[in-house]
Amino acid sequence: MRVLIDAGPLLGPQSGVGSFTGGLLGALAAIPEIDAAAYATTIRGRRTLTQALPTGVQLRNVPVPGRVVSFAWRRFDGPPVEWVAGRCAVVHGTNYVVPPSRRPRVVTVHDMSPVRYPELCDAIVRSFPDRIRRALEGGAFVHTHSPFVADEIAEHFGVPRDRVAVVASGVPRMTPTARPEVAEEVQRKGSYILAVGTVEPRKDYTTLVRAFEQLAPDLPDVRLVIVGRAANGYETFADVVSRSPVSGRIEVLGYASPELLGELLRRAEVLAYPSLYEGFGYPPLQAMAAGVPVVATDAGAIPGTVGDAATLVPVGDVDSMAGALGRLIDGSDSRAELIARGRSRAALYSWERCGREMASLYARIVDGGS
Repeated sequence: MRVLIDAGPLLGPQSGVGSFTGGLLGALAAIPEIDAAAYATTIRGRRTLTQALPTGVQLRNVPVPGRVVSFAWRRFDGPPVEWVAGRCAVVHGTNYVVPPSRRPRVVTVHDMSPVRYPELCDAIVRSFPDRIRRALEGGAFVHTHSPFVADEIAEHFGVPRDRVAVVASGVPRMTPTARPEVAEEVQRKGSYILAVGTVEPRKDYTTLVRAFEQLAPDLPDVRLVIVGRAANGYETFADVVSRSPVSGRIEVLGYASPELLGELLRRAEVLAYPSLYEGFGYPPLQAMAAGVPVVATDAGAIPGTVGDAATLVPVGDVDSMAGALGRLIDGSDSRAELIARGRSRAALYSWERCGREMASLYARIVDGGS
């Protein structure tokens, strides 16, 4: 069964959506019954994309201007993707959008932030709900990573719950670097609290900075390190950091390569995840896999993702965040227990399982089932 999958998220700096797309393609390529093929609306990025594809996955689309094709798909619901990428059994859009097709379609919706927090999203992201609705009206099925988001989708779009399938992603693998200069750079940071994710209001790093300000006097050797590309609202956050009385101990690194991020995760004292809303939550699982305890908010899908393997605090609660971080850094008995539970929890989210469950979903859809 050939499954045609949007590989566009593999272009550019790796994001959570890109990690999911690459991991899924690799997992499907290992299943004998699946012919995983990739498409993307790009000419300039063809060579880069071909190099980024997992072994066993080929780019199928002919070189056509991405802007022209995307415009046609948005406005006219045509031409079918088969004209661009050849025949298939199923088409899977991995990033909120799925092109028109004569075959069954699946669209992955990672979260409902453009519905819940449209004021925090850019114009492209705000357009996603309309495009999801059009896909649903055209008979597409929705895939998402958590029951929490699945329920949100069914309620907001008014579709039967059995049109929304839950298949949890695997955990993007973070391998510690083999480059000694990167390891030495991280080691020089000493002890630090790590936060990972795009620097935008939805991540609520302001609450984390306030919590760190409470902790700082009692933990003079601990720093706060934030990793993530700058997005809407970055200037406001940068101002919060610059005005902080402990600004000299706060480091905002921007985007980090997988090598650097893997090393930062491995050496962190604790991962802080202060988000206002999440549809899944990669960084907590990556930290757990690396043997790092996690403090996260009880926002959106996070409780379902981490289970009892993380310390959860209320959204926006500075005191609770500071207290939880401080207890874990102090090395209480619960730290070792939390690390052990975290490793077990992260192990549940394998790419092999993700690929197998997605293949089962495709087969049910092709057979006409829900």
